[in-house]
Amino acid sequence: ESAESFTFSYAIGGGTNAVSAPSSPSYTFYIGDNDAAPAVSTYSGNFAIGTNNTTLISQTPFRSNLQKFRIQYLFTAAEFSAAGITGAGNVTSMNIRVATKNSTQPYNGFTISLGNTGASNLSTGFVAAAFTQVYTGNYSSVPGDNTFAFTTPFVWDGTSNVVVNFCFDNAPAGAEAASDFMEGTSAPLGVGIRASTYSNLVTGSGCSLGAAFVSDVRITATFGASSGNPIATVVNTNRSEYLTNNGTYYFIRFPEVISSITNASANLGCVTSNIFEAGNTWQAFAGGQRSQKVIDITPTTNSGASYTAGLYFTAAELAANPPASLRIAKTTAATMAGANSSNTVIATTAFAAFGSGYLFTASFTGFSKFFLVNANVVLPVDLIAFSGYLNNQYHSQLQWKTANPYNLSHFEVERSYDAIQFAVAGRVAAQQNPGNVQDYEFTDPIIAKAVNFYRLKMVDIDGRFKYSAVVRIDNNKSAKFVELLQNPVSENISFIISNERKDNVFVQLFSSAGQLVRKWQLGKADGNIVLPFNNALLANGIYTLRVSAGSKTESLQLIKQ
Repeated sequence: ESAESFTFSYAIGGGTNAVSAPSSPSYTFYIGDNDAAPAVSTYSGNFAIGTNNTTLISQTPFRSNLQKFRIQYLFTAAEFSAAGITGAGNVTSMNIRVATKNSTQPYNGFTISLGNTGASNLSTGFVAAAFTQVYTGNYSSVPGDNTFAFTTPFVWDGTSNVVVNFCFDNAPAGAEAASDFMEGTSAPLGVGIRASTYSNLVTGSGCSLGAAFVSDVRITATFGASSGNPIATVVNTNRSEYLTNNGTYYFIRFPEVISSITNASANLGCVTSNIFEAGNTWQAFAGGQRSQKVIDITPTTNSGASYTAGLYFTAAELAANPPASLRIAKTTAATMAGANSSNTVIATTAFAAFGSGYLFTASFTGFSKFFLVNANVVLPVDLIAFSGYLNNQYHSQLQWKTANPYNLSHFEVERSYDAIQFAVAGRVAAQQNPGNVQDYEFTDPIIAKAVNFYRLKMVDIDGRFKYSAVVRIDNNKSAKFVELLQNPVSENISFIISNERKDNVFVQLFSSAGQLVRKWQLGKADGNIVLPFNNALLANGIYTLRVSAGSKTESLQLIKQ
């Protein structure tokens, strides 16, 4: 929805001598439209409009010689553009200059409002625009610059002229002898084109007075303005939004953008995004550096939901680090001094230019504090457990658990028989699942020896690695020369042979009557052996399997069924 407003008014009745304050017969709430995607800022600064070539006495907003007063000034879109406000944007302040101060008391209920208008001349009096009230209060003027920081930015649409409305009401106090004289411009819109219109009445509240006079002159003014949404950089800049579990939500402390949340897996309720730390000087962290800017995002419900986070950083906040080398890190530590590998995860990160700054995005589970880290930061994978055992096939079965696998490429499983010389037994790819415990397993294809040692080589994508502790697996059955893996048999004969000396292996199959049925020459076989046979030629019954290798011979009884 577009910007909206609503007004509370009140009246006093009954037996009382109370009256409403002249400066506050009502209060207007303004609701800005901030749910659109943030726009890149193309200009930002202070922009002066008008040349000081005349002194305003009657057309000044500080008409202290009147008890109450209202005046409007018209600024054209062409003037805004020529001054440097070159498109739609946010006007956040206004500066006007007092040439001579004559007032001695504050201007009560001094109110400034701005509105977009199609009017090009104030010759018919006050413009009834959709005004945004940007300032109100009891104000005492000062000689020279009088700067008003707007409590609510005025959103200029980029094409309309702008009307500025000033008013105050000092009743019941009386008027002073003279107004404050102001710096002004004579006929800024051209001779005969009315640039201001003002009241001269005392009936009603100051901000509701009707117009009585028009003039070609206008105050000189300097407007603070910026287009789009600058990136927020100040500590404790925060914004709360209500987030459901779809779409993209932006946290904009109007007009500055802080962060975004996309496609949450659950309704998050009211979520607050706050700049927890700020600055451009990077800090030492985990062998590298982290950004000084830290953003804390906290949901009301479903704090364990998954989502994609977007963080906005200015170029200065990157401290000359190339954006392509940076990653988003998330820590659950209460303070940044407590952030370490046990409470911090780093995610695969994408980035896109946002004006002169950048938007970084990454997916996470759970909420906490977010910051950037450079390529030198290494949060080693946490090896939670590593164990092994001998399975029923006489192979070494290895299992391990990890957490925080950022930058992890793969595991190399290394085998040794003396715990000194290791060789690679296999490789297992790493699973990138930040924040979750990941289970792995590996079966050594080589039959286990009497004593077997294993370790993990955990390799990062940049080639760096570290080793696990060594696991020992004993094979108490390895002393047997040969052992059946299945009995009875039906279509083949499976057995395991321990032939460490690599002797030639010969196998013979005899019937229960001692007749040779089949024979095989297996070369220097070692480990699992499978001998197929033809069911039609081998009747059911009891057989003897004789296996020979070098000086070893083993005879095993098997049943064919």
